[in-house]
Order: sequence, then structure tokens, then C-alpha cells
Amino acid sequence: MRFLLLVMIWISFSSAYSKQPEASWITSRVTEAEARLDKTKAGKILSQSMKAHGGLDRWYSSGLLSIRYNYKGDSGKPHFDTAQIVDTWSARASHKVTGSPELRFGWDGTNAWKVDPKKSLKINPRFWSLTPYYFVGITFVFADKGINLTLEGSDRYKGTDYYMVKATFDDGVGDAPDDYYIIYIHKKDSTVDAIRYVVSYKGFFPEGGHTPESFMEYNGSQTVSGVILPTSYRSYAWDPKSSKVGDAKASVTLSDVTFIPWNESLIVKPPMATVVTEF
Repeated sequence: MRFLLLVMIWISFSSAYSKQPEASWITSRVTEAEARLDKTKAGKILSQSMKAHGGLDRWYSSGLLSIRYNYKGDSGKPHFDTAQIVDTWSARASHKVTGSPELRFGWDGTNAWKVDPKKSLKINPRFWSLTPYYFVGITFVFADKGINLTLEGSDRYKGTDYYMVKATFDDGVGDAPDDYYIIYIHKKDSTVDAIRYVVSYKGFFPEGGHTPESFMEYNGSQTVSGVILPTSYRSYAWDPKSSKVGDAKASVTLSDVTFIPWNESLIVKPPMATVVTEF
């Protein structure tokens, strides 16, 4: 699995909370994030992008995010298809494998877990639990502490001008602190239309290092409880010498996307689950 293997970053403002966030908590968290982002030009551009996608307050207050995430790798690469529910407030997640609902996995805020009675689960829950969420919520997830933003100038892609905001992580953050993302933010409407990124996950690079850059283009949009999210995206190799998109690598479709009322039982680790510690 060489594509879509991003870091699981667990740097939530209030990951200790395991219940529906109160309005005062959301207000405090959004106020702190906006004040921190407004200290730099890159942060201001990202903050405006969050507003263009519906606002950080909506992201935290609309309930649990439910998505069917269907990933298809090119040239015989893996197929990953789950119905997942994510707590956007504390970045906890629960997945059910499409077609095999007895296979479940997730992240409880501290540990990865799985329910795999026949030992047939083919992916690493520690990596995959939050990877889809990170891509889907690409504008909002960079509001957290521990993320460093720099403005890398501008670029033009398919006739459109973009700000290039680079996100890196503080030392020791998550399982892949050497990951970075370059976010393409539309200069006029502030939407995120593409990103470039590398993968440095410890399970793939135990001695350090990372993959070559990949390019991901977001396609379509859907408005869910006032939050604007993509309907699909496509990833490609990236040629740093020519600064051009290369061969296609994988595609993802996002369907059945909705925010559902808070229900703690949907995201907690089931009693029969086992903790996953390996990278």
C-alpha cells in the first residue's frame, strides 16, 4: 500500500473529552485556533479557507461524521472500502469493512483496535483509522496545535492561481512527524483544490525518511450540514524536476456522507476488540 498512507495525527485540543462537546468548549477552541492562525500570513490564508468550507465551528458542532470511503489503487494496488464514523472533536474513529461488517477497527483516542474474528483484516488499523479522515477534512485538521504553517509562494494549476501553504509538524507529534503537506488554496474563493504530500509513517520507514511527493486533486463538492467536502479525489505521482503531475496512483469516492447525532456507542472500542500496537 504505497498511496494514501498518511500519518495519524493525534493532537486534538481536547482529546480527553469523550462526550459531545459543549457549546462553550467549541467557542473556546475555535477562538484559540483563529487567534493562533491569525499570527501569520499562512495561518490567515488557511483560516479563511476553513471559513470557505463552512467554518471550524460547524466542523466541531455538527455531530459525528459518517462516510463511506472507497479507495481503489491503480495497477493492482489494494482496495480499501469502509463505512466509518469519526468524532471530529477528538479524532476518534470506528470503521466497518464494506461487505464484511464483522471486521471492524478504529482509534479510541489513545490506541488503535480491531475486531477480526477470523484474522482476515488485511490493513493496519493503527495507520488506516484516521488516514481517510485526515484527507477528507484537510482544511480543518490543520487548525490543531503542533502544526507549523508557512507560505511557500504561489502556483498556477489548470489555469487557476493558488496560494501554497506548507504544513509541517512539531517533533514527536503522531506516528509520522516528518510528514508534510503543501496545500493548494484558491486565491479567489479560498477552497482547497489539491495538495502535495509525503508519507513518513514509522511502519514503512522505521529508520526515518519518507516517500517521494504525491499530488492529490480534489473533485466535486457536497455540502453536508453547511460543511463543504469533496465528492472524490485522485492521486498521482509528482515530478519535482518538472513540477508536473505524473502517473495516476489511486482514486477515492466519498458517498453516504452525513453528520449524525452524537452517539458515543458508535465510536468507542467494542468489548471484544483487541488493541493494536504494531506499526
